Amino acid sequence: MKSEEKAIEILSPSEDFLWEKNDDLMKRMDFAMEAVSDSSEIKLSQVLESLPKFLSYIDECVETIALYNEIEELLLNYPIAEIAVEKLFREKKSISAEDLPFGPKYAEEYLKLFYSQRYREFSFDRTNMLLTKKT
Repeated sequence: MKSEEKAIEILSPSEDFLWEKNDDLMKRMDFAMEAVSDSSEIKLSQVLESLPKFLSYIDECVETIALYNEIEELLLNYPIAEIAVEKLFREKKSISAEDLPFGPKYAEEYLKLFYSQRYREFSFDRTNMLLTKKT
């Protein structure tokens, strides 16, 4: 998880890029790993009692890593999406998610990302997913 988080931070188009970093899970995993590996301070019965809860963290880790992979893929492809958006704005004053050559989910995220980088130059209608160049 830490390496995925680092990759996302490196790929982030700006320092203020907001994403769902699961800090709480990391803290719980650190505690669980410490409890299991350092049985001198915690009684074995407490470790065994907590084991089902610790194991449930693994499922959450898998889900979190899958989410992180999606975010990483989105950010890896953002430079291409940014070029596509810029090209469309040379032809049109407004563009929607449907104008982009990506699946709807990704196209919407790319519009949001583009707008977050250049909000002074554009207005964004989130309801209709329409990005418009200010005049």
